[in-house]
Amino acid sequence: MKTKFAITVLAVSSQITSASIIKRDFSQADVQNFVNTWNTDVQNVNNFLDDVFIGGLTTANPGALADAARNALTFASDEPVELMRLGSLPNLSGQGMDAAMNLMMVFGSQVIDNLNNIISNPTDSTIVNNAVTGINNVRCFNVLPDLCNLWPASFSAVGLDPATAPAPLFEKACTQIFAAAGVTPQCEGKAPVVA
Repeated sequence: MKTKFAITVLAVSSQITSASIIKRDFSQADVQNFVNTWNTDVQNVNNFLDDVFIGGLTTANPGALADAARNALTFASDEPVELMRLGSLPNLSGQGMDAAMNLMMVFGSQVIDNLNNIISNPTDSTIVNNAVTGINNVRCFNVLPDLCNLWPASFSAVGLDPATAPAPLFEKACTQIFAAAGVTPQCEGKAPVVA
């Protein structure tokens, strides 16, 4: 079983590395649109996570929880599409490529699979809580800090001022998660902005 898992991980890692080598030229307007679309995706996933965090979505109303998770999944599923576009920019800096590679490793298993777990089990508070915790942890410590690097690097790669790239908003749970861990990731040299 461990061998099969290791082979699967190596195959996926090989595909990700190969996919990231294919370079594509996009216009400045394209890159701005990709980042803005991704920012909309982030905000919509944040809305779902924030509603769960403040208790607006619970297993007591499984239909509403599953519907909201489906909506979040729609936006979360677009994030890897935008990632492949930005990760393929020929002049992307090393820091931008590192962020893209980190993101490629976490989207499927950490965000999308967990949203599917919520959709499939909206009455099971243990599954829902574990899934939301998993999503929040990976977004607060990996996805959103990586976007703080990837979006400005993408702007720079096509000749746009990286300071004009939007900074992603962090979901409300990040404040609590950062406090519990005793750390605060940096976003463009500043503490991240929490919605």
